[in-house]
Amino acid sequence: MNSKLFLSLIILLTALAMGCVYESAEETFVIEKGTYQYYEFEILEYDIVDISADTGNVPINIYVLDSTNFNRYESLRTFDTMDIRVDTIKTQLSFEAPHDGKYYVVFESIDSDARIDVSYEIY
Repeated sequence: MNSKLFLSLIILLTALAMGCVYESAEETFVIEKGTYQYYEFEILEYDIVDISADTGNVPINIYVLDSTNFNRYESLRTFDTMDIRVDTIKTQLSFEAPHDGKYYVVFESIDSDARIDVSYEIY
């Protein structure tokens, strides 16, 4: 019995040390020219979000923003990003939350409608 308990404890500690995905999703959506769509994440300090995006052939902009800068983005004011991809067709990005709170990943289509395949994981 003790060896089974010990083995279970080691497996649990290994899983915790490696980080476990606690949220993930895949989605395809269309963004009309001149508009944007976003994901909102309520995450904890040090959580990591990994995102993959592929438009096939239409360049888009992607911004990673905290709540303050998302509000600035929506009100068309100058904003700061945690990460940015300009005129990207296919990308992977990752960010770590510097503190607890809401974070936004904004997908913006400038020149034409864009069909986007997105997947993400949070751990």
